[in-house]
Amino acid sequence: MTNSNAPRFLEAEYTDQGLPEYNENPLIAALPAIMSPVDVAQTLTKRPQFQSEELNLPCHIRTH
Repeated sequence: MTNSNAPRFLEAEYTDQGLPEYNENPLIAALPAIMSPVDVAQTLTKRPQFQSEELNLPCHIRTH
C-alpha cells in the first residue's frame, strides 16, 4: 500500500552551466541554464497578470 501523504520529489536534472566550478556544485548544476542578457531583459519586462478587483486589496495582500 502506498502512502498518499508521503512527499513526492522530482529527480534533479543536472546540466552543464558552462563553468567548471558551477558544474561541480550539484545545487547550481540543477538550476536552469544561465540566461543571456537579452533573455533576462525580455523576461524582466513582462508585466504580471492581475485582476482589476485586486487593486482594492490591502497592500500586504497585493504584495503577495
